[in-house]
Amino acid sequence: MYKFLQGICNTRGASSVTILPVTSPHTLDVRRLPTISYFTKQMMQTSTLSTDLNAETAAAMLDAAIQKSMEVGVKMNIAIVDAGANLKAFHRMDGAWLGSIDIACKKAKTARFFDMPTGSIGDISQPGGPLYNIEHSNGGLISFPGGLPLINDQGTVIGAIGVSGSTVEDDHVVAQAGVDAVTAVCT
Repeated sequence: MYKFLQGICNTRGASSVTILPVTSPHTLDVRRLPTISYFTKQMMQTSTLSTDLNAETAAAMLDAAIQKSMEVGVKMNIAIVDAGANLKAFHRMDGAWLGSIDIACKKAKTARFFDMPTGSIGDISQPGGPLYNIEHSNGGLISFPGGLPLINDQGTVIGAIGVSGSTVEDDHVVAQAGVDAVTAVCT
């Protein structure tokens, strides 16, 4: 367990993580994370997140998003990309819509390409908006909620998550759980 979590946080990296454009740091009480030991929680509370998303961090995000999906009672496709928008992890829950596989991947890439939540892009890509029709660029973007970038406190994008399979509200909640899992253990 320690070796797995060792890759999640890097003691030489940034001091904390936040999801932009939120104005205050997102935190989650790690004491409420039931699946990890007291020692691991203590180690993670004093560690920081590195400048790119490694496989272990992506797996932790994926696990948290899957857990949240089960809590909400929805079947999701979950995609996680690194700082270069390369697919780092993916999971299709049993019974999740096949058509949502591509949407989840595009939400993650969209959030990374523009370093903002996909719902925010939707707000500015409406007819008459400054980014009208942007969803037709880059091989197809997604401009509705469910994609979130992961950005450290120094402004470095380290990756993004995209979730699809239910309402956009549920997609966003599940994506946020993935981000919060990494933010909580590294702040």
